[in-house]
Amino acid sequence: MTACTFTGEKQRNEQLHQAIKKLEENEFDLLYMKKSYEEYEKVVSELVADSYIEKLKDQIVFGYDEQSYTRSDMKLMTQPEWHEHQKRMMEIMEGLGMDKLETSIRISLPYETDDKNKLYLYTSSLFRLKGEEFTYMTKRYEMQLSENRWLVTDVETDKVTFGDVSEEQREQDKAKLDFQLHGEQPVQYHEEVIVIKVS
Repeated sequence: MTACTFTGEKQRNEQLHQAIKKLEENEFDLLYMKKSYEEYEKVVSELVADSYIEKLKDQIVFGYDEQSYTRSDMKLMTQPEWHEHQKRMMEIMEGLGMDKLETSIRISLPYETDDKNKLYLYTSSLFRLKGEEFTYMTKRYEMQLSENRWLVTDVETDKVTFGDVSEEQREQDKAKLDFQLHGEQPVQYHEEVIVIKVS
């Protein structure tokens, strides 16, 4: 189970990289109220299988005034309803300074499995708030070949949010996260670093 790096696979690897890049960008836009669920779904429906949507449907995306809203809740909202929630949440985020949040994302090379129709890709995301490291997140995406298309079928996530700790402690906390190794080897990442900002 090694990273796919053979010349004949470069085009496929780049397509997989772009698919995960687009998915990460749209996940960020959904979670930080830059896109409605309808807008999000139009893009990711071409990238993910139903199993991915099903797994995340009960994830809480936002909340205020003692009320939380999941992805399933967002899917049922009309655009006017979502815009009202977006307006309120942007006010809250601006009040907390969260509108200054940005993330740098690295996407791994694809890793083959014993099943020729299944691959893994990893991501690492470092969130910064006003220039300071805020959260570090790692993911492992499972992709399966279905009708000549690679679709994301599953995702696993680990993350740590930093308090007021030393740089040494932050690095120790990062090192404890899952999904930084494939087997016993450190994950190899694509050279591109993707930067996304709330505003």
